[in-house]
Amino acid sequence: MILFFIAAGLIAVYIFLAVWIISTLSRSFARQLGAPTVSVIVAARNEEHNLPHCLAALARLDYPADKIEFIIVNDHSTDRTPDIIDSFCRMKPGFIALHLQVEKAKPGKSGALLAAIEQSRGEVIFFTDADCVPPTTWIRGLLARLQPDVGIVGGFTTLQPIQSIGEKVQALDWLFLLSAASAASLLNYPISWVGNNLAFRRQAYDQVGGFLQIEDSLIEDFALINAVRNKTSWRCSFIADPETTVVSRPASTLNELYNQRKRWGTGIRRAPFFGLLLMGVVFTTHLLSLIALLYSPLILFAVVGKIVADWCIIRKTSHRLSQSIKFQECLLFEGFYFLYSIFLPFLFLVDRRFVWKDVVFRRD
Repeated sequence: MILFFIAAGLIAVYIFLAVWIISTLSRSFARQLGAPTVSVIVAARNEEHNLPHCLAALARLDYPADKIEFIIVNDHSTDRTPDIIDSFCRMKPGFIALHLQVEKAKPGKSGALLAAIEQSRGEVIFFTDADCVPPTTWIRGLLARLQPDVGIVGGFTTLQPIQSIGEKVQALDWLFLLSAASAASLLNYPISWVGNNLAFRRQAYDQVGGFLQIEDSLIEDFALINAVRNKTSWRCSFIADPETTVVSRPASTLNELYNQRKRWGTGIRRAPFFGLLLMGVVFTTHLLSLIALLYSPLILFAVVGKIVADWCIIRKTSHRLSQSIKFQECLLFEGFYFLYSIFLPFLFLVDRRFVWKDVVFRRD
């Protein structure tokens, strides 16, 4: 009975946090005007299949040609990626090819991004990935949300094409996680974001010393956001809006998904207190709910309330992104959400290796 009340209490806290997230996502913001110089950076390693779609989308972006540059980095690729970059950059003015020939100053993708930033000239720097397709409104949309006190701004990422139940679950998971992170940032408690849809002021980047002064991390977006949050007065703002939403692809195999989540997990010990609090509530709520079900089926009513709360978050964000999500799809996501939020933390403790772009890394 004690376990029942503890689990029910945690679910009540969880539902309260869900209501807070939904109310925060309902906020509206004034749009900023202006057209600063912009540098768009894409780091590519063995992306011959995805890169052409990304480059074509970048060439269609709606922004003055004299105020934008594109730096496409070949990060020691062993496939046709270098040839694709060179061919495209020769045809398109404003596109610059950067081939890394020597060892990077920082490990992982941050080293490639560092090399590109050092050659860039824009007042605002944009990141996306080689497997992403941004909309034509991407630049103007993110700039419109770069309030005077905001140093970093980001948009949502959706996954396409969806060809299986597993990929649909991944897409809903991204939507859910980004919704929570967006709400936290809007209350000035930035947790993290994904680096495939991010823009930041050069002034904020220089103020923290750039990637050279930021501690080594294989989740470079998290490291940059953490540095800006801890060392400056700039705010970080992440907004759900269709005109700033990029499209990426889901993990194609279970192993790829597992390595992706392990890489994300490397930042847990550096997460801010608010982020750790949210993760702790999620973990204990799911774990104790499953245990309590073995002793009292009545906890099922509380679990249903928790599932409805998750559905409301997903529905709110999908509506803002002009998407349609069915409740049945949310139920599939819930099964995945329960399992990975409970078991992944334990797996991270014993499995400290992961693979990123065919390179094996080991967590500290």
